[in-house]
Amino acid sequence: MIAAARSGIRAGGALVAAVSSSAASAASKASFLRRAAASVRAVHASAPTLAGHSKWANIKHRKARADSARMKAFSKTSRLITAAAKVGGTDLEANPRLADIVAAARAINMPKALIDGAIKRGGDPDSAATEELWYEGTGQKGFAIVAQCFSDNKNRTRDLVRSAFTKHGGAFKSGVSFMFEERGEVTVVADPAKEDALLSTALEAGAEDVEWTETMDMRTDEVVDAAVVITATDGVSAMEDALKAAGWYVVASGPVRRPTSTVELPEEDVEPARALLAAIEEVDGVEAVFHNVDLPEEASEDDAVP
Repeated sequence: MIAAARSGIRAGGALVAAVSSSAASAASKASFLRRAAASVRAVHASAPTLAGHSKWANIKHRKARADSARMKAFSKTSRLITAAAKVGGTDLEANPRLADIVAAARAINMPKALIDGAIKRGGDPDSAATEELWYEGTGQKGFAIVAQCFSDNKNRTRDLVRSAFTKHGGAFKSGVSFMFEERGEVTVVADPAKEDALLSTALEAGAEDVEWTETMDMRTDEVVDAAVVITATDGVSAMEDALKAAGWYVVASGPVRRPTSTVELPEEDVEPARALLAAIEEVDGVEAVFHNVDLPEEASEDDAVP
């Protein structure tokens, strides 16, 4: 279940790896760039709208969530641009990784000034190098959490992630990464009514499974139905190309950490777990949060009493 694999959901002994920016890690960073466009994979309201709330209030709430998702996507993409420029140079023609990330940034309507600024920082020899960092820990009743980060200050990021864990009932510690396996995912905007057509394309391209969810379509700022096509990590690019060729709009792609099994929480621990995952996701530098808890769906505005 996608909600159990990712939260939009991710120092000491809790540091799993710290990979310095290099030609080898640039590919890893770029592989996550399109996930910035779907930084909120399953977007729901935190609670049903109460009777008497106006339609305008719902619209404003949805717009605020869309604005928040957009700004977080811009922030993450900016870090990826800077990292790619630092490794391969600022010339888009000579640095295909940078060109790919910039193309993705433009696809989510990231302002040109932000793109240019990120490239400039990457070309500054005095700016700090961005590192890929992995932290892990546990949540309520011991469910597993792994957070992937990109940061130019690993001590600050580590402390912020640790604080998010401890302030929200979690434990910042190592020893849970074995509960996950790396797989590839490609997310497309898709109407469930067209499931047969999607399955046909995905299976022919080597899909292992297809799961349905919702995502934020940055073209329209709307929450839309989406399909997550699961494949081998080294099959992401081929899957993305096949889906695009068949006319599907890809909003996210790249490797993820999927739990080998999931756990359920008592009802009283569900909301604290959501709060913990949200707090980790909001840490500056956190790119993705993966977990193995099977959380029930939240109610959306559409389910509210008019």
